[in-house]
Amino acid sequence: MGHAVELSFIIWLVVFSAVVFTTVDAQTTCGEETVTTNGSYFCYLFEQNDIGKVILEFDETLGNISGLNNVPGDAVHSTEYIDHDVNKLIVKNIIDIDQGGKLFGIKKLNMSVTLEYGYVVKITFELVDENDNGPTFTSDWPNTAIVFEFAREGEELDLKNASFATTDKDNLINQQVVYEIIEPKDSPFIIRGNNLDVIIEVNSIIDFEKYPEYNLIIQASDEYNGKPKTGGNMSLVVTVTDEDDLNPAFSTEDYYFTVAENQTNWNTNEIYAFDQDRGINATISYSLRDSITSEFQINSTTGELSMTRPIDREVTGADLEPLVVQATQVDNYQRVGITRIHVNVTDINDNCPTIQNSSFTGYIYELSDMDDALCAVDNALVAVDETFKGALVIKATDPDEEFNGTFTTDSEEFELDSLSADSFRIRVKDGEHLNCSLYLNCQKVFEINITLTDDNNCKTDTSVSIHLVEVNNHNPVFEDTYNINVTEDMETASDVIKIIATDNDSGIDGDIEYSIVSEFVNLFTVNTTTGVIQLSGELDAEERTEYRLVVQACDKSKMFQRW
Repeated sequence: MGHAVELSFIIWLVVFSAVVFTTVDAQTTCGEETVTTNGSYFCYLFEQNDIGKVILEFDETLGNISGLNNVPGDAVHSTEYIDHDVNKLIVKNIIDIDQGGKLFGIKKLNMSVTLEYGYVVKITFELVDENDNGPTFTSDWPNTAIVFEFAREGEELDLKNASFATTDKDNLINQQVVYEIIEPKDSPFIIRGNNLDVIIEVNSIIDFEKYPEYNLIIQASDEYNGKPKTGGNMSLVVTVTDEDDLNPAFSTEDYYFTVAENQTNWNTNEIYAFDQDRGINATISYSLRDSITSEFQINSTTGELSMTRPIDREVTGADLEPLVVQATQVDNYQRVGITRIHVNVTDINDNCPTIQNSSFTGYIYELSDMDDALCAVDNALVAVDETFKGALVIKATDPDEEFNGTFTTDSEEFELDSLSADSFRIRVKDGEHLNCSLYLNCQKVFEINITLTDDNNCKTDTSVSIHLVEVNNHNPVFEDTYNINVTEDMETASDVIKIIATDNDSGIDGDIEYSIVSEFVNLFTVNTTTGVIQLSGELDAEERTEYRLVVQACDKSKMFQRW
């Protein structure tokens, strides 16, 4: 019996050994299929799988995993990166075969897996690089390029001072590195090519005055097996070379200055022009263009504007005709710019005011300082003529902007009545001597002198002859009441009586006219000049024995008649 047992044991060993060394070859991506038999197994294992990820699973007919063994002599212990869970192999630690990774340079991981039903599977993991790193630029020195202003579309930049070399931690073959300008968004350039065969072309208008320099941010990226990966950035400074395409310009289109009349030492350095092609910055020459005045000059080099002679504001006016200043590029006389200079001249008191006439004639009523109004104008004002319809107004003029003067008189009888700074009337100051009774036939002329003095003590004089005019201030007066007797047979046209009235006024104001202002004008008439009353009809004592006549005596005054 014991021999039979031993034979049975040997047969089991043989069967077991036959099972262990059965070879199964499979080449696929790890995790795509389940291991269903023992032997050798090969699969591709991609790097950078997450810890705990299942990378291989065994069929349940093989039993659960009872152990993992490294292959003696291997440089790397596979069990450091691969672990098991029931019937699955899982990632224990990140597998990184990129440059700088722990497994850099390792192509394979080998291990044997023992399963609980006595199966052993030898596994080879072929490590596969993922495109998990983008390309990075190798150069850290300043990358520069040059482009001319107004370069045509499609024109290439000079890139001799720029490097587009990149490196990649991935160990992939036939990677295609491509480039993209990501800043600025409105870049006038476009980049073409790949790897080291790179060109940058002009894609729209280049304007130096708008952008004298562009700082391009260029991004590198690659793609492998349909998987793109964005990489690093580089800076490319593109310098625009300016072209002479703009005229000089002034700091403002119009300048405004103020100078004083008669000033000679005025100047200004505010006028400034510049070449708008700032990259060229040509030298500017200044000149006065179409100048109609010789009061100013300009320094051709500095642009300083100065005066050559005084300005008489009374001749030129306050605002001068604008000066036109021209700025010209010294290296290109076709490039010019202009500006206008507006000069306002302020006035100084350099002229004497003058009175419009050297002499005047005026008229004043006697006793004109009294309150009662005797004429159409204020009776205390000297009139311009004998009609007394308006006051005498004396006016002065001053060529300067503002009137600078004061009127004075030394008259005792009259004073000046101001209307404005430059005009006045003459008013009675003291009427004591304005009485015709003081003068024969009221023949009196008052001579007064008026002086105009300005702030610079410049004086001018005028004289006024003021004629005293008698006022009709007396009524005619009859001597008495007249009583006379006549007979009824008095002939027609016979003188009845001469009546006499007197008037203390002189001239026509004292001349008297007579008239009958009562009944019986059909029987009696009166001589208007002599006062003789005559019979003009027939008297009848039987009808009336008494006639009462009212005779009026009036003076001949044209303006102020009295009776």
